[in-house]
Amino acid sequence: MSIHHIVLKYRLHILFSVLGFTLLFLNHSNNNNNNVAISSSDKLLPTQTALRNVKEPIDTETDRAIFWHIPKSGGTTLKWYYGCLGLVIANEVSVSNGHDTDESLQVWEHANGFKYVNADTTGLNGIDRAKSLGLGESGLADVMFTMFPHQISELLFPSGSKYKGRFFTMIRHPIERSASMFYYRRVAKHENENVYLPHLKNIDLATYLKRGGGDRNFMVSLLVNKLGGQVLTVEDLNTAKDMLRTKFLVGLTSKFEESVERFDHYFGYDRNGISTECKESLYPGKNRYGIP
Repeated sequence: MSIHHIVLKYRLHILFSVLGFTLLFLNHSNNNNNNVAISSSDKLLPTQTALRNVKEPIDTETDRAIFWHIPKSGGTTLKWYYGCLGLVIANEVSVSNGHDTDESLQVWEHANGFKYVNADTTGLNGIDRAKSLGLGESGLADVMFTMFPHQISELLFPSGSKYKGRFFTMIRHPIERSASMFYYRRVAKHENENVYLPHLKNIDLATYLKRGGGDRNFMVSLLVNKLGGQVLTVEDLNTAKDMLRTKFLVGLTSKFEESVERFDHYFGYDRNGISTECKESLYPGKNRYGIP
Protein backbone atom coordinates (compact mmCIF):
# COMPACT_ATOMS: atom_id res chain seq x y z
CA MET A 1 0.00 0.00 0.00
CA SER A 2 1.40 3.41 -0.97
CA ILE A 3 1.88 6.23 1.50
CA HIS A 4 -0.83 8.26 -0.19
CA HIS A 5 -3.31 5.40 0.13
CA ILE A 6 -2.40 4.95 3.78
CA VAL A 7 -2.94 8.60 4.46
CA LEU A 8 -6.30 8.60 2.72
CA LYS A 9 -7.40 5.43 4.44
CA TYR A 10 -6.61 6.62 7.92
CA ARG A 11 -7.44 10.28 7.30
CA LEU A 12 -4.21 11.81 8.45
CA HIS A 13 -4.98 15.27 9.81
CA ILE A 14 -3.01 17.35 7.36
CA LEU A 15 -5.79 19.00 5.37
CA PHE A 16 -4.47 22.51 6.05
CA SER A 17 -0.92 21.55 5.18
CA VAL A 18 -1.65 19.71 1.94
CA LEU A 19 -4.20 22.15 0.54
CA GLY A 20 -2.62 25.35 1.76
CA PHE A 21 0.95 24.62 0.85
CA THR A 22 0.02 23.11 -2.50
CA LEU A 23 -1.57 26.44 -3.36
CA LEU A 24 1.51 28.21 -2.06
CA PHE A 25 3.83 26.11 -4.25
CA LEU A 26 1.72 26.90 -7.29
CA ASN A 27 2.08 30.59 -6.46
CA HIS A 28 5.85 30.33 -6.17
CA SER A 29 6.16 28.41 -9.40
CA ASN A 30 4.71 31.42 -11.18
CA ASN A 31 6.79 34.10 -9.44
CA ASN A 32 10.50 34.83 -9.29
CA ASN A 33 12.27 36.55 -6.40
CA ASN A 34 11.45 40.02 -7.66
CA ASN A 35 7.78 39.39 -8.32
CA VAL A 36 6.36 37.95 -5.11
CA ALA A 37 2.72 38.72 -4.39
CA ILE A 38 2.20 40.86 -1.30
CA SER A 39 -0.76 39.93 0.87
CA SER A 40 -3.75 42.21 0.88
CA SER A 41 -4.75 40.99 4.33
CA ASP A 42 -4.80 43.61 7.05
CA LYS A 43 -4.96 41.00 9.81
CA LEU A 44 -1.24 40.69 10.38
CA LEU A 45 0.20 39.01 13.43
CA PRO A 46 2.26 41.40 15.58
CA THR A 47 5.43 39.53 14.68
CA GLN A 48 4.90 40.08 10.96
CA THR A 49 5.86 43.72 11.41
CA ALA A 50 9.23 42.50 12.71
CA LEU A 51 9.98 40.80 9.39
CA ARG A 52 10.98 42.14 6.01
CA ASN A 53 8.85 41.35 3.01
CA VAL A 54 10.71 38.99 0.73
CA LYS A 55 10.23 41.46 -2.14
CA GLU A 56 12.04 44.30 -0.33
CA PRO A 57 15.72 44.88 -1.16
CA ILE A 58 18.10 43.50 1.45
CA ASP A 59 19.68 45.99 3.84
CA THR A 60 22.88 44.30 4.99
CA GLU A 61 23.19 46.66 7.95
CA THR A 62 19.81 45.95 9.53
CA ASP A 63 18.46 42.69 8.07
CA ARG A 64 19.11 39.40 9.86
CA ALA A 65 18.80 36.08 8.01
CA ILE A 66 16.80 33.41 9.84
CA PHE A 67 16.28 29.87 8.59
CA TRP A 68 13.05 28.26 9.75
CA HIS A 69 14.14 24.67 10.32
CA ILE A 70 11.29 22.26 9.68
CA PRO A 71 12.40 18.76 10.80
CA LYS A 72 13.18 16.23 8.08
CA SER A 73 13.21 18.88 5.38
CA GLY A 74 16.89 19.41 4.63
CA GLY A 75 17.80 21.85 7.40
CA THR A 76 20.59 19.72 8.85
CA THR A 77 22.27 19.60 5.44
CA LEU A 78 22.03 23.38 5.15
CA LYS A 79 23.70 23.82 8.55
CA TRP A 80 26.69 21.92 7.21
CA TYR A 81 26.65 23.78 3.92
CA TYR A 82 26.64 27.25 5.48
CA GLY A 83 29.37 26.19 7.87
CA CYS A 84 31.41 25.08 4.88
CA LEU A 85 30.89 28.50 3.29
CA GLY A 86 32.49 30.09 6.34
CA LEU A 87 29.31 31.78 7.56
CA VAL A 88 28.81 32.42 11.27
CA ILE A 89 25.94 30.24 12.48
CA ALA A 90 23.57 30.36 15.44
CA ASN A 91 22.16 26.93 16.28
CA GLU A 92 22.40 24.19 18.92
CA VAL A 93 26.15 23.72 18.37
CA SER A 94 26.71 27.39 19.23
CA VAL A 95 26.54 26.72 22.96
CA SER A 96 28.66 23.56 23.05
CA ASN A 97 32.12 23.43 24.62
CA GLY A 98 30.95 25.50 27.58
CA HIS A 99 29.72 28.47 25.59
CA ASP A 100 26.27 28.24 27.16
CA THR A 101 27.64 30.10 30.19
CA ASP A 102 29.32 32.95 28.32
CA GLU A 103 28.17 36.33 29.57
CA SER A 104 28.70 38.19 26.31
CA LEU A 105 28.47 37.42 22.62
CA GLN A 106 31.48 36.09 20.78
CA VAL A 107 32.25 34.16 17.63
CA TRP A 108 34.22 30.97 18.13
CA GLU A 109 35.55 28.24 15.86
CA HIS A 110 34.59 24.62 16.37
CA ALA A 111 36.99 21.72 15.88
CA ASN A 112 35.19 21.02 12.61
CA GLY A 113 36.38 24.40 11.33
CA PHE A 114 32.94 25.99 11.34
CA LYS A 115 32.22 29.34 13.01
CA TYR A 116 29.49 29.87 15.58
CA VAL A 117 28.16 32.74 17.64
CA ASN A 118 27.57 31.60 21.22
CA ALA A 119 23.77 31.82 21.21
CA ASP A 120 21.40 28.95 20.43
CA THR A 121 18.32 30.19 18.57
CA THR A 122 16.81 26.78 17.86
CA GLY A 123 14.68 26.54 21.03
CA LEU A 124 12.66 28.82 23.28
CA ASN A 125 15.15 29.00 26.17
CA GLY A 126 17.97 29.73 23.77
CA ILE A 127 16.00 32.51 22.10
CA ASP A 128 15.44 34.14 25.51
CA ARG A 129 19.18 34.02 26.17
CA ALA A 130 19.96 35.35 22.68
CA LYS A 131 17.70 38.32 23.38
CA SER A 132 19.42 39.07 26.68
CA LEU A 133 22.80 38.99 24.94
CA GLY A 134 21.60 41.32 22.17
CA LEU A 135 22.01 38.91 19.28
CA GLY A 136 19.42 40.60 17.06
CA GLU A 137 21.17 43.94 16.90
CA SER A 138 24.72 42.55 17.05
CA GLY A 139 24.87 41.31 13.46
CA LEU A 140 27.32 38.58 14.52
CA ALA A 141 25.26 35.72 13.10
CA ASP A 142 25.17 35.34 9.33
CA VAL A 143 22.41 32.74 9.68
CA MET A 144 20.19 31.93 12.66
CA PHE A 145 18.38 28.59 12.75
CA THR A 146 15.11 28.17 14.62
CA MET A 147 11.92 26.14 14.81
CA PHE A 148 9.98 29.02 16.34
CA PRO A 149 9.46 31.89 13.87
CA HIS A 150 6.98 33.76 16.06
CA GLN A 151 9.12 33.77 19.20
CA ILE A 152 12.41 34.67 17.56
CA SER A 153 10.75 37.52 15.67
CA GLU A 154 9.02 38.91 18.74
CA LEU A 155 12.01 38.72 21.08
CA LEU A 156 14.94 39.58 18.82
CA PHE A 157 13.20 42.23 16.72
CA PRO A 158 10.72 44.07 18.99
CA SER A 159 8.38 46.77 17.74
CA GLY A 160 10.24 49.94 16.83
CA SER A 161 13.58 48.24 16.28
CA LYS A 162 15.40 49.17 13.09
CA TYR A 163 16.61 45.57 12.86
CA LYS A 164 14.37 43.13 11.03
CA GLY A 165 14.34 39.40 10.46
CA ARG A 166 14.44 38.01 6.94
CA PHE A 167 13.19 34.44 6.83
CA PHE A 168 13.88 31.59 4.46
CA THR A 169 12.98 27.93 4.73
CA MET A 170 13.03 24.55 3.02
CA ILE A 171 9.66 22.83 2.79
CA ARG A 172 8.93 19.17 2.16
CA HIS A 173 5.61 17.64 1.17
CA PRO A 174 3.80 17.05 4.49
CA ILE A 175 2.95 13.42 3.72
CA GLU A 176 6.57 12.58 2.91
CA ARG A 177 7.80 14.52 5.94
CA SER A 178 5.46 12.69 8.31
CA ALA A 179 6.51 9.31 6.97
CA SER A 180 10.20 10.23 7.13
CA MET A 181 9.81 11.39 10.72
CA PHE A 182 8.17 8.07 11.63
CA TYR A 183 11.15 6.07 10.39
CA TYR A 184 13.63 8.52 11.90
CA ARG A 185 12.10 8.35 15.38
CA ARG A 186 12.52 4.58 15.37
CA VAL A 187 16.32 4.78 15.23
CA ALA A 188 17.39 8.25 16.44
CA LYS A 189 19.12 7.16 19.64
CA HIS A 190 21.02 10.44 19.88
CA GLU A 191 17.79 12.43 20.22
CA ASN A 192 15.89 13.14 23.44
CA GLU A 193 13.06 10.97 24.76
CA ASN A 194 10.41 13.07 23.05
CA VAL A 195 11.89 12.32 19.64
CA TYR A 196 13.46 8.86 19.95
CA LEU A 197 10.59 6.38 20.22
CA PRO A 198 12.03 2.86 19.81
CA HIS A 199 8.62 1.25 20.36
CA LEU A 200 7.70 2.45 16.87
CA LYS A 201 9.84 -0.41 15.56
CA ASN A 202 7.01 -2.71 16.60
CA ILE A 203 4.38 -1.09 14.39
CA ASP A 204 4.10 -0.13 10.75
CA LEU A 205 3.35 3.27 9.27
CA ALA A 206 -0.34 2.51 8.75
CA THR A 207 -0.81 1.64 12.43
CA TYR A 208 1.11 4.73 13.47
CA LEU A 209 -1.20 6.95 11.44
CA LYS A 210 -4.32 5.12 12.59
CA ARG A 211 -3.33 5.81 16.20
CA GLY A 212 -3.06 9.52 15.57
CA GLY A 213 0.59 9.88 14.64
CA GLY A 214 1.78 12.11 11.85
CA ASP A 215 1.83 15.80 11.06
CA ARG A 216 -1.07 17.62 12.72
CA ASN A 217 -0.76 20.98 11.01
CA PHE A 218 2.65 21.48 12.57
CA MET A 219 3.71 24.30 10.27
CA VAL A 220 0.48 26.28 10.44
CA SER A 221 0.49 26.05 14.25
CA LEU A 222 3.99 27.50 14.48
CA LEU A 223 3.36 30.26 11.95
CA VAL A 224 0.25 31.57 13.72
CA ASN A 225 1.59 30.77 17.21
CA LYS A 226 -1.18 28.38 18.16
CA LEU A 227 0.73 25.74 20.08
CA GLY A 228 -0.35 23.02 22.48
CA GLY A 229 -3.13 21.61 20.35
CA GLN A 230 -5.17 24.79 19.92
CA VAL A 231 -7.87 24.54 17.27
CA LEU A 232 -6.90 25.94 13.88
CA THR A 233 -9.28 27.74 11.55
CA VAL A 234 -9.41 28.56 7.86
CA GLU A 235 -8.38 32.09 8.81
CA ASP A 236 -5.27 30.63 10.46
CA LEU A 237 -4.51 28.76 7.26
CA ASN A 238 -4.85 31.92 5.20
CA THR A 239 -2.64 33.85 7.63
CA ALA A 240 0.03 31.14 7.42
CA LYS A 241 -0.12 31.20 3.61
CA ASP A 242 0.17 34.98 3.60
CA MET A 243 3.20 34.82 5.89
CA LEU A 244 4.97 32.28 3.73
CA ARG A 245 4.15 34.12 0.54
CA THR A 246 5.23 37.56 1.76
CA LYS A 247 7.77 37.00 4.54
CA PHE A 248 9.62 33.81 3.57
CA LEU A 249 11.94 32.89 0.75
CA VAL A 250 10.78 29.32 0.13
CA GLY A 251 12.77 26.37 -1.13
CA LEU A 252 11.51 22.83 -1.76
CA THR A 253 13.32 19.65 -0.80
CA SER A 254 12.06 18.13 -4.04
CA LYS A 255 14.21 20.76 -5.78
CA PHE A 256 16.98 20.92 -3.22
CA GLU A 257 19.87 22.03 -5.42
CA GLU A 258 17.82 24.71 -7.14
CA SER A 259 16.60 25.96 -3.76
CA VAL A 260 20.13 26.25 -2.38
CA GLU A 261 21.10 28.23 -5.48
CA ARG A 262 18.13 30.49 -4.89
CA PHE A 263 19.14 31.13 -1.27
CA ASP A 264 22.75 31.83 -2.24
CA HIS A 265 21.73 34.30 -4.92
CA TYR A 266 19.20 36.06 -2.72
CA PHE A 267 21.47 36.53 0.30
CA GLY A 268 24.77 36.75 -1.56
CA TYR A 269 26.19 33.89 0.46
CA ASP A 270 28.93 32.75 -1.88
CA ARG A 271 31.27 35.51 -0.72
CA ASN A 272 34.42 33.44 -0.97
CA GLY A 273 33.66 31.71 -4.25
CA ILE A 274 33.68 28.26 -2.63
CA SER A 275 30.02 27.28 -2.98
CA THR A 276 30.77 24.79 -5.76
CA GLU A 277 33.32 23.01 -3.61
CA CYS A 278 30.92 22.91 -0.67
CA LYS A 279 28.05 21.65 -2.80
CA GLU A 280 30.20 18.84 -4.17
CA SER A 281 30.80 17.73 -0.58
CA LEU A 282 27.12 17.70 0.38
CA TYR A 283 25.44 14.46 1.27
CA PRO A 284 21.73 15.36 0.94
CA GLY A 285 20.65 11.86 1.93
CA LYS A 286 22.78 11.33 5.02
CA ASN A 287 20.02 12.35 7.43
CA ARG A 288 17.10 10.88 5.52
CA TYR A 289 15.34 7.63 6.22
CA GLY A 290 13.83 5.75 3.35
CA ILE A 291 10.10 5.61 2.81
CA PRO A 292 9.01 2.16 1.59
